[in-house]
Amino acid sequence: MKVVLIGKTNVGKSTLFNRLIEERRAIVSDQPHTTRDRIYQECSWRNQKFTLVDVGGISLEKPKEKELEDEIKNQIEISLKEADLIIFLVEADGLTHEDRLIAQKIKKIKKPIILAVNKVDGDKKQKFINENFLKLGLGKPLIISAANGMGTGDLLDEICKKLSTNNKLISSQNTKTKKIEEKSYENVIRVGFLGKTNVGKSTLLNALLNEQRVIVSSLRHTTREPIDANFYYQNQKIIFIDTAGIRKKNKIKSAIEKTGITRSLKVIENSDVILIILDITERTSGTEKELLTLIKNKKRGVLLIVNKSDLVEDAPKELRRRYQNKFQSLWEAPIIFISAKNKINLNKILNHIIQIVKRMKKKYNTERLQATINQAIEKYHFKQNYWSKAKINQVEAEIPTFEIKLPRISNKEIMPRPAQFNILEKEIRRAFDLWGVPINLTNIH
Repeated sequence: MKVVLIGKTNVGKSTLFNRLIEERRAIVSDQPHTTRDRIYQECSWRNQKFTLVDVGGISLEKPKEKELEDEIKNQIEISLKEADLIIFLVEADGLTHEDRLIAQKIKKIKKPIILAVNKVDGDKKQKFINENFLKLGLGKPLIISAANGMGTGDLLDEICKKLSTNNKLISSQNTKTKKIEEKSYENVIRVGFLGKTNVGKSTLLNALLNEQRVIVSSLRHTTREPIDANFYYQNQKIIFIDTAGIRKKNKIKSAIEKTGITRSLKVIENSDVILIILDITERTSGTEKELLTLIKNKKRGVLLIVNKSDLVEDAPKELRRRYQNKFQSLWEAPIIFISAKNKINLNKILNHIIQIVKRMKKKYNTERLQATINQAIEKYHFKQNYWSKAKINQVEAEIPTFEIKLPRISNKEIMPRPAQFNILEKEIRRAFDLWGVPINLTNIH
């Protein structure tokens, strides 16, 4: 069941959204159109669950950025079509022309509506509010303050009442579907999209979902906050997380962008696999290298996605070699050349994601591991005698962790070098196809 928050710009929808879901999910600011995409979050109240949807504010003013304004309107239209219940949020200062026009629009949709009057303080009288907002023909308004939580419990009660009264059949069907879904998809894969601004992250998300889930425009920093989207592939539930484009600190121009980037970086911690999106027509920079270092330190699966590859004529081998040289710190990451716009090679991304997660959780055969490192020690001429007695064992499966045990090393012998363990790691990856899979290789002696 979807409950959509609708209202003019800066009426407090995102503040109310965060209040009802009890977390700071949507970015809040005084700037109009801070929220642009549809943001979904499950909400629970009195043993009833529903999905709350925050969208951009409706504005009647002549848009400064028409392309973006049109996309926001499209997002609002989609949310209204999906809605089982609409919360129409207005301000206590009084009824405006915009409020009247919005009311006319949503009444035509013929879906249940709750009228909520926000930003009510002690000076606002019930009689004044009723006299003003009853004129909208949407029933008696609920008085709330999203900022301090006043009246939000009553609002949640009314939401649950409306959903159960008007949509008993739908609610019953959704509950059954949800139970089946939870049973079928116990293990959910979370996939974060990261990269600089305008590399095609949102275009890729829309292409994978085959719908206009997030806004795409030529303007930089169109995506403001991480956007979750559910997807199902090969009997596996995947949550894609689109993020704000990341730029160097000296190029960040607003507090909203800074907040968005901070939240983008937190997506690394909450994801199983990260897609680093690159634009083949742009030079790579230290930004991508810093992201790759973060991902490696956090032990996350990773794919390098080179977008807009249909715009260049270089042979794939030459392109691959070029990116491998640029990102030597993460040499184990698979590189996939795609076109999000033309939907080229998207299945390769999905197949790699499934493979990486499966291999992250797998227990590997000890005899084969031992044979792999024995062959590497012989092939690369590890001269120290203790290498001939090296034993390997997998000690963890969630993130494959391999422990190499060496016999006691005398003071006369040279200690193992990091380069030798790098060689062993590479040979283990080759033997078990662990490209893009985070692994730990430790040693005791």
